[in-house]
Amino acid sequence: RQVRSSDVLRVVAAVVERHVEKWLKAGRIAVLAATQELTLEIIVRLIGIPPVDLAIWARHYQRYLLSALPGKTPLHWLARRSRDWLDRGLGAVLTQLRASGDTSTLAGAIANGRDENGELLPLAEVVPNIRLLALAGHETTANSLAWAVLQQARSPDSQRRAAAEVE
Repeated sequence: RQVRSSDVLRVVAAVVERHVEKWLKAGRIAVLAATQELTLEIIVRLIGIPPVDLAIWARHYQRYLLSALPGKTPLHWLARRSRDWLDRGLGAVLTQLRASGDTSTLAGAIANGRDENGELLPLAEVVPNIRLLALAGHETTANSLAWAVLQQARSPDSQRRAAAEVE
């Protein structure tokens, strides 16, 4: 189900709250890995991937990242297969958005984007672009979030101000 712009904050808040509760119960976390998991969940949820499918999307995304390793190894074959899996999944989401004509979400607007002649952009062009847009932002966002979490953890005064703002 697509997340409407009016639902973005609700979805992000629910995902963040669940992850923070999990972090607090654990007592200790690997900050970067934890923020990468959180960020990927937010991104795939906003694209319209059901929460039940998050684990398989995360697995293929992690395998896809192997394509950044130098040299041609069997890992590149695995990365290519995962990229193809991600592209098929994104293609299915975009095809559904095209069938509905929905442009009220970012994914819907991209899926239903048109060229200068008013024709829908070919899926063969749209899918890699949405993959790049969604997944390239993942690492940057996760790293920024990890830095923010570490800074917050180091500053009791900042923690008190944040708690007061929430209350």
